[in-house]
Amino acid sequence: HNITNASTPGYSRQSANSVTTMAEFRTGVYGALAVGTGVDIQSITRSRDIFADKQYRNENSTQEYLNARAKNYDDLEVVFNDAGEIGLASTIGQFYKSWVDLSTNASDINQRAVVINQAKILCDLMKNDTKEMQNQINSTYADMAMHVGELNEILEEIVNSNKLIVAREATGANANDLRDKRDLLTDELSKYVNINVTETATGHYQINSGGTMLVNGIDRLHFDLSRGLSSAQNSEDKSVTPDYGVADFNIFIKESKQIFLPQNGILKAEFDIVDECKAYIDYMANIANFMLTTFNDQHKAGYDAEGGSGNFFGTFGKTYEYAYDTQTQVAYVTMKNDNSDNSTSSSSSSSSSDSNEERLSGVKIIDQFIVNSKLLGGGGYNYVAAATKYKVDNNYADVKYEDLEKEENHKLLWDSDFSRSVIATDGSVTSVYYDGGSVGIGDGTNAVYLSELFNLSYDTIVSTGRANAAVLRKYEQQNEEMINKFGDGNGSTNNPATHRFISALGKSCINDYYTLTMTDLAFDAHTMDDKIDQQEALMVQIQNWRDSAAGVDWNEELTNMIKYQKAFSACSRCLSAMDECLDRLVNNTGVVGR
Repeated sequence: HNITNASTPGYSRQSANSVTTMAEFRTGVYGALAVGTGVDIQSITRSRDIFADKQYRNENSTQEYLNARAKNYDDLEVVFNDAGEIGLASTIGQFYKSWVDLSTNASDINQRAVVINQAKILCDLMKNDTKEMQNQINSTYADMAMHVGELNEILEEIVNSNKLIVAREATGANANDLRDKRDLLTDELSKYVNINVTETATGHYQINSGGTMLVNGIDRLHFDLSRGLSSAQNSEDKSVTPDYGVADFNIFIKESKQIFLPQNGILKAEFDIVDECKAYIDYMANIANFMLTTFNDQHKAGYDAEGGSGNFFGTFGKTYEYAYDTQTQVAYVTMKNDNSDNSTSSSSSSSSSDSNEERLSGVKIIDQFIVNSKLLGGGGYNYVAAATKYKVDNNYADVKYEDLEKEENHKLLWDSDFSRSVIATDGSVTSVYYDGGSVGIGDGTNAVYLSELFNLSYDTIVSTGRANAAVLRKYEQQNEEMINKFGDGNGSTNNPATHRFISALGKSCINDYYTLTMTDLAFDAHTMDDKIDQQEALMVQIQNWRDSAAGVDWNEELTNMIKYQKAFSACSRCLSAMDECLDRLVNNTGVVGR
């Protein structure tokens, strides 16, 4: 039985426990003698180390958790594939380069068109990456539904095994093979959730997971993956919660209608995978948030070829303001109607009121991350605001963003005559200022300021007195009260949480923010691979420990077979000799019996 089941999954080596049979007493020359009658099998037991089983199940949950997480990191690295020239890093770099090129040749129509085209590519790629992560979340929930079904099936089989084992052993028989099957099911269960197994005096298994009794003898819990709201969504609190554009699910205990939260295993990994994908959607949303708010504000702080200014990104006729929810720690965008975006449509003439405001978070921000339709229409390149509108010296700290247009010493005037005269001469303008206070179409200063948002941090821009520092400081000025609240109690702004009040990227520039995000992804993926290697080595050690007790040793089993074969052969020879003696006595004595 051992040899034929040596390769059977979950099989435990069985041993026959032999005892001597009752002796027979015979009268001899020297008195009564106790004559041995041989051996009998008292029981057949299986070899099992419960401590090795417990260790195996704990580490098996961890291994399955790590494997699932590692696969998700591989998928994320495919989404953010920056190895070639088609990744988001390269696209951001090309968009940045288009602004740098425009700053040196602001009157070039083709260069203005390049800026718009690169912006379209960036918007499309960010939407595509977000869609890929949404698909990954939906796929994870689909896998979770399948795994919850498998979990229910395993629990049902364990309960059935409990019933069969107790019924068989109640008659005095052994149920070793049934116990092996139950242990194999329990091992399989440990892949999905963390478990703690206890055997009762009657032989039932009680299986607990994180304080929840999954199996109690012949009773078990039933689980279901259903739509469920988080506690924040269930509450009456109106604070901002992220919107990821996917339906969320939770594992519910059917008997109590309570949410079951696995602590380890595949199911725990899948919940963490969903959270991880949502985190990267947040990263995309923060970049889109920065573009819709800070980048747009800087764009509006310049002049386009018509002497106006407006949003570069977003829906035509809308204005976007950055905000930060201190309770949920979510960066969001307030979108409302805007009458100042050079709009002549009826949509822009509607009044801006609370009823027309909408708070955008998560994918809703990314949905709004489009190139302004004004720039996509005929002659849209004229609405790229490459020229500067403000001149700010090192006294920028005393200048408020909303007061810049009121300060004559900071406001530069658009001079269309100046621009036309230069275009008529040689087609381009390299001068920034004319007549002490005017700019024209050839001015690319604001393009410089916009390009600096890609590679200069907030602190660098502010400390060097650039004009775009006034735009960046806009949100800091609006949130001084919250900065003090989240500081160290003395009004300090060194607390990292206060950086989120400045922009969706904190004090980082676009390139640094994205690079740091991808560095974290690469580091996490590499760390997860290292953990898997360590876990696999540990599992090999535990499996060897387990096999030393429960595994079948062919050498030992074959040695035993030879031993029993020789013993049987010796007994056979003895019986053959006795039979031969009786045959001679009965058949070969001639007249015996006459």
